[in-house]
Amino acid sequence: MLGKWLRCSQCTLFNGRRDIVPGRGNLYGWLLIVGQAPGVEEELGSRPFIGSAGKLLRRCAVEAGLDLRGSFITNAVLCYPPANRPPSSRELMCCSARLHHTLETVGQVVLCLGRVAADACLGRAWRWNQIVQKDKKLWLPTKHPSWYLKREEKEIGGLVKVLKAVAHMCPPWEGANVDMVV
Repeated sequence: MLGKWLRCSQCTLFNGRRDIVPGRGNLYGWLLIVGQAPGVEEELGSRPFIGSAGKLLRRCAVEAGLDLRGSFITNAVLCYPPANRPPSSRELMCCSARLHHTLETVGQVVLCLGRVAADACLGRAWRWNQIVQKDKKLWLPTKHPSWYLKREEKEIGGLVKVLKAVAHMCPPWEGANVDMVV
């Protein structure tokens, strides 16, 4: 499946991209984390959530007791939108088959980071930090970690609180650390 996306040229993001940023992590874990789009650091490193927002996500996950070894992380689109802008509706549509395949096959709990990810996963039927039961999964849309980076340190507790709720929805990960790229 990854090979198809490596050659993708369906939208304008193809023109300026250096590389796609595939999803990465444990395809057999309970948790699927979906972001908006890769940032410049992610494009350079070909890994999702390795920039400042990803570092904050991992820091808050540790504080919340959420073991990310049982998670798979991807984005609504796999290519970096220039100037870190949100992906257009056309760009999201071009990546939607890949995203929906991932949503159908990975995880029992889906954490949608930011409005773009929540809309791509759930349409418009969601509210911040409210669990949605759909398609035999639990979905939790919350603010993107980059939103918290622009706030005072005390507000980061809101992300920790959400991740604690996710930790309670997912059983502790007892398997090996499986790192797959898809």
